[in-house]
Amino acid sequence: MRCATTKLSSMPIWVSLMIRLWGLSNRIKPHFSGILSILVCTMVIPNFAHAGAWQIFRDNCLFPIESGELVQLTDMTPSASFKNDGDTYSKYNFDNGAYILSISDSGQWCYLVVTNEKTEASADIANEFLAWSSQLEVIDRYQEIEGEQDALMLVSAFWRTPKMSVTLRFLKTGILLRAAEEVDLDL
Repeated sequence: MRCATTKLSSMPIWVSLMIRLWGLSNRIKPHFSGILSILVCTMVIPNFAHAGAWQIFRDNCLFPIESGELVQLTDMTPSASFKNDGDTYSKYNFDNGAYILSISDSGQWCYLVVTNEKTEASADIANEFLAWSSQLEVIDRYQEIEGEQDALMLVSAFWRTPKMSVTLRFLKTGILLRAAEEVDLDL
């Protein structure tokens, strides 16, 4: 695949994300449309200033919940533990509290809040999420759920029971990456 040589190929990632969130482009299929080629090309050389947030989420939340092996971290002490609606969970601070990872004791959900109000940080993390969600393996395993203006939600297709969701959501104070099991959505 060749990157488009128009001025659009150099558009900021946040513009690409807005296009993605507004539903103006479809998920990448085996054939690539023009706008999706542009999206992919903007992700080829990501800004790694905040790549740590995606890696924390991917390694401690996303991959473990996909495999049904989500557990509390053993190499860190939680900064706090809570009980909510019969479930308990622990929070872990990374990078002096810039990233807060929460993991349920039940193994059914986890999320990472990026408490950084800088536009660049949000764009970098969104870029990493989009790069992951645009991989052909992920496209085969997840379906996009439309209808949320400030979020991109993917739900596992037919490869996993119970179904799980992966969400990228913009908050007033940063970004939320969430993975959860047992989604009540019929696909």
